[in-house]
Formats: sequence, C-alpha cells, structure tokens
Amino acid sequence: MTVSEAHSEPTQSPVDRRKNEGALTPCPLFRRVQKRDATIVDFCPDKITEAIYRAAVAVGGKDRRRSEVLCQYVILDLAERYQESTNLLHIEQIQDSIEQVLMEHGHYRTSRAFITYRNERARRRAMKGDPAPPSALRGGNQSLHETSVWTSSGERVRWDREQIVKALVRETNLSYDDARSVSYAVEMEIIHSKISHLTAPLIRELTNVHLLQMGFEAERRLHSRLGLPVYDVEQQLVQHTDGREGESIESEILRQFAMEKVLPVSVSEAHGRADLHVHDLEKIHHVIERVRDLDLEPRKNAEFPHFSFLEETEWDRFLHSWETEENRLLGEVGKTLVWNHVNAAIAFHAQRAGIEISAAVTQVFKKICRRRLHQHGAPSVVWRMHLDLDPRWRGRFIGARQLSLLPEDEIDAEVRCALLEVLRQAQEMGPFLSGYGIQLELILPSRGGENLEAELVRSAAECLQSGTPLRIFFNRDTPIGQSGREHSSDFVQAISLNFPRAALMANGSDDRLVEWIEDRLSLIAEAHLEKRNLLERLGRIDSRTPGLDFGIGVWGLVEMTLLHLEKNPREDEEALKWLLKTLARVRLRLEEISARKGLNLSLFFLEEEILEERFSQSLPSKGFDPNSPEKCGLLHVDEDSVSELVIEGKLHSLFNAKHAVFARPFKTDRSTEDWEKWLQTIASKTHLGGIGLIGKWTHCAGCGSRFQNSEVVCLSCGGQDLYSIERRNQGKQNRIVRL
Repeated sequence: MTVSEAHSEPTQSPVDRRKNEGALTPCPLFRRVQKRDATIVDFCPDKITEAIYRAAVAVGGKDRRRSEVLCQYVILDLAERYQESTNLLHIEQIQDSIEQVLMEHGHYRTSRAFITYRNERARRRAMKGDPAPPSALRGGNQSLHETSVWTSSGERVRWDREQIVKALVRETNLSYDDARSVSYAVEMEIIHSKISHLTAPLIRELTNVHLLQMGFEAERRLHSRLGLPVYDVEQQLVQHTDGREGESIESEILRQFAMEKVLPVSVSEAHGRADLHVHDLEKIHHVIERVRDLDLEPRKNAEFPHFSFLEETEWDRFLHSWETEENRLLGEVGKTLVWNHVNAAIAFHAQRAGIEISAAVTQVFKKICRRRLHQHGAPSVVWRMHLDLDPRWRGRFIGARQLSLLPEDEIDAEVRCALLEVLRQAQEMGPFLSGYGIQLELILPSRGGENLEAELVRSAAECLQSGTPLRIFFNRDTPIGQSGREHSSDFVQAISLNFPRAALMANGSDDRLVEWIEDRLSLIAEAHLEKRNLLERLGRIDSRTPGLDFGIGVWGLVEMTLLHLEKNPREDEEALKWLLKTLARVRLRLEEISARKGLNLSLFFLEEEILEERFSQSLPSKGFDPNSPEKCGLLHVDEDSVSELVIEGKLHSLFNAKHAVFARPFKTDRSTEDWEKWLQTIASKTHLGGIGLIGKWTHCAGCGSRFQNSEVVCLSCGGQDLYSIERRNQGKQNRIVRL
C-alpha cells in the first residue's frame, strides 16, 4: 500500500465493533464456500487476507496488519449481503466483495491491482478451455434443489424444504410461519456443513436441534424420531443370536413412543424422577389383562373345513371354538388372557356332549400339549375357576335340562367335580403346565371362622406342593364392609406410586404427605386417560364397555411409615392405625377422581424387581434397606406368623381382590399337610385377598423330586432331565428352563 493510503489502526476490529453494536455475527454463514469447479471447501479468512496483501505488495504496500483489518470488513460486507440467504457462498461473490471494500475504503491502487490480477486469471482459464462460472452462481441463486435425499424406506427423492414445513405443521402445533423459519435454519445448516449423504432421519435430527434452539421444546417432543443407537441394535441382535434373553427392538421403540407421544410430559417427568412407575410401557397399545367368560357356542361344519368327512361331536366343536377364539384374543392382549368360569364351561359342554368329566378334562389338557411351547414374553393364559356357580351359568344348565336330564340339585356337584378334576390333572403336570403358558386361579368363598371344604383344600395343597402354577383368591366380606369384589373386569394399565417419596417430601406433615400423593394420583389418572384414548382410537376397547380396570400400584408402605413416624407398622399398633387411615383417605380421594374422570381406579399391590431397583434408588438411607427383607406382602410379614398375616389382611381389605396377593416362598421340604393347614389358616383367620408362590428351585422330570439348590444330577434317581423353575411377581410370572 502507498503511504497516502495509510491511516491509524483501530483499537477494535470491525467485527468486534459490530458485535458490540448488536449486529448479527456472520459466523454461521461462512463455513463452506463453493469454488469455480463446483467443489466445496472450508471458508478460510486467511485466504482473503493473503489476496488483499498480494495486491497491495504489487503497488508497493507492506502492511499485512492492514490487510487483516480489510479482510474483516469484507466479512461484514458479505454478512450484510447474504445473511438472509441459505445459498452456498461462491468464491466469485467473495472476490466481488473484496473489490467493493477496497474501493469504499479508498484503496484505489490496490483495488485496480486486484481487478487486473482477477481478469488475467479469468483470461488464462478461458484460454485453457475452463468454463466460466454459471450466472446462477454469481447471482447467488444456488441452493439444494439438485440434492437428493434418501428416505427411511430406501427411496431417493429430490430435496424440498417445504416438506419440512408440512411435517412440522402436520405433526406439531407450530404455525406455518414458525415452521418456515425452522426449515430455513435447517436448510442453511445443511448447505454450510460437510454432509455428504443426506437422509430423512438426519434431516429430522437437524430439525429437532433447531426446534430446541428456538424454544419449541413441546413441538420437538412431538416431532421426535423413535429408534435405537446402532450399537444397541447390534447388541440386541447378538443377544438373540446367542440364544440369550433380551429386550426386543420393537419393545424399546414402543417404550419411547409411550414416553414421548402417549403419556403427558408431566407423567414422563414423574416417571423419570421415580415418583411413579408406568408398568409395561412396551404394551402401551394393548390391554394388559383381558377377561373373557368361556361361554362359547360351538359352530358347526365351517369350523372343520379340512375334516368334514369326520363325525363332529358337540365336544369337538366346543374345543375347536375355544382354541380359535383363544388364538384371536392372544393377538390383542398385552400380557394375560383370562378365561373365566373354566370349570363351569367344561362341566356344561361335557354334560351336553354326554361324556364323562374326567375324559373331558383329559382332552382339554391334550389340547394344551398340542400347542407350541410358551415363548418368553408372549401372553399367558389363565384358567380362572370358581367354586360358587355364577347365576348366568346356572341358568344355562337349567335351560339345557331337556337335553341332559340333569337334576337341578346336581348342577353344583357337576361344577365342583370339574374343578377337582382340573386340579388333579394339573397336579400331575406340576410346574410343566407353565411351560405351555397356562396358569390356574382358584376363587374360593371364605367366611371368617369357617374352614374350607377338606377335599378341595387337599387338591389345592397337592397342586402347591407339586409346584403347579396356581394362585388362590378369596371372596368374602372385609372389615370395612366391602363384599362381592369382582374378578371379571379387564385390566388396562398399571402405574405404581412411590409412597416413601411422599414421606420424604412431607417432612413429618400428614397433610403434606397426602397432598403429595393426591397430586400424583391426578397425574396417574391423566396417564390412564391417555392410554384409554389411544386404545379407543386403535379399536382395542370401547369406552362404553363397563368393567375396565385401571390400577394404582402401592409400593413401600413399611418404608413410608418408618420415614414418617420412625415406627414399623408390623410392630406398632399406632403406626398400623395411621397407615390404614392414610390408605383409606387415599382410596376416598381415588374414588372422587374416578367419578370425575370416568375411570375405574383401584389400588393394587404388585412386587416387581424393576420397582425395587428404581424406587429404592430414589430414597436416601434412613436406617433401613428397602432391598434387605424378603418381601412376601405389603408389610414384609413372616409367612408363618398368624398374627402378622392377620395384620397383612387388614391392608388387603383396601385393595381390589385380584390385585392383593400374599406371596409365599416355595420350599421343597413342605408337605401336603403343611400346605393344607396353611390354606385353612389363611381362609378362616385372616382377610388376605389372595396367595401365590414365588421362588426358584430345581425339578427332576424323571422322578418328580425337587431341590432348593441348583443340581446337575438328580439326588434321588441320578437322572439328568432337570429343569430350573422360577416364579416371580406373586406367582404371575413363571419360567421353566431345561438345565
């Protein structure tokens, strides 16, 4: 540069001054530059400085610092011209700006030298046959319209920024103008990045990033893409390939869908804090437990298209109708399909077909064995049997008298005979019944101070002693006057509440404790409503159908009482009274919410390992370890202590009958007489809602021996046909594996 062009250096660079004045910074724009041969390179300010300095040297200049300052003026000029454009910056545009800045700042000789050098380079390119830059590039019209995008299905489509706008408007609550602003930012991000392979998932990720940056968090949640990291998918595939048990990719995606789309944000956040736990998120699109009466009317001819030459009997048609309907319902249910009044149905159809009860039950079990073995994670089937005959079934028996000539006073005997025969043949199969995905539930009428029928108790005890997957429930009046509790309602969803957290937040105040619980109950009700709405849209349920049950799970009552009162309700009567009063108050509040929301909400109790893991981690150490006792019931009571079982029964009175279960650990050294005595004690002296078995043991298929520890060879017969039996979640989850 000449001396006349020199002037004092500024104390601040032009870019710094513009920042302080509040102007937009040009940094997001200048990241990538397109050269004349269409290649894209990183934007480098040093090259601008070098070009200006060489032009100045050509006319006698020597001040490189001045060239650096002029370079920053060039950047500001480019920002003012192209800040609002998403077009890729071209090298010709940069050179035009250099000429303009040199002229505006009085560096005429340097500007002429730069123009002369630029024209000479253009003449040489023309002599070599290199094409001139397209006018579209020099005019700043280059964009992504020639770029291809690969969709998730593998199709190749042309880039269209409007597709982002349409997706945002369709999937979120954004206005059209806000969606256009987001799409503009995404397009600019793509243009000025080093992305070589543009895909639809990548575009969605970039869109979500800009939604966050622009403050649209709720819209980002609705626009999120569900999926797993590549590493996690590979690990899932490896686990399944090796034959090991693992979560399916579909289950993980459905959990994400439930948390991001179905459940309200407040519920998802409460779940993350372990205030509550939403069970079976991967089953968000299913009813968890569906209950159906085994009241099937056999259909003729069409049921046996491939076997029409065989003589069809009434009993054959009933079995086939049962199997067909069961296969259909298993595709709709999340975890459990319950057949109600199984013994009454078997007795009725056997009587109509004129076959013996024992032969009928034998054919039913043969039907089970013809089915494929139960796979882990597949829904299980429960046979629910009642000793008391339902009035509707009694009416069916009476209506069929002209066909069967069965005296009315013998109906109960037939139903009872079917029940005993099912228990007898189930006892012969033992734990292997669960290998076919079958569980048994026995509903018994129980009156305080009266023993159960000896023959029935004997059959149930033999099933328990053999390891048969049997759970027993009791229908009876409770201390608070509740009677006739239903077992026939579908169970839609379960959400457990972390009661010890309420004690931590209450800091000794009863009102604050209940208030914390009531706030979470309202959240849970909202979550239940959202799932119900989803199932209605999917056609899985009808809101007008009565008997849909939504569960509020109870966890940590002992821990809550210890934190709040520093007393154990098992040992202190006042603490137990306080706990009963608190639960009664919670249940009253639950009834109010149920009436207001139109939901059938009820308390239930469920032991799951995930609850122990998640909820206990949210509690500081307060002199107790939530994982230390072997939890068999609500109060961690001693299984053989009658007084403690009586205390446990008082709490069961507040719960839905089919979801208040006392789980007893299975021990191989218990005799049938021990089980009989225990059942009679439960029925006559306590108010327990139900009982089940939990634990793990080894079973020999050869001789039927059972061992508490894992064995390689049977200690009784020396055989190696051994199986590991594991029963969890109050006996609801059964697993059998050959060793």
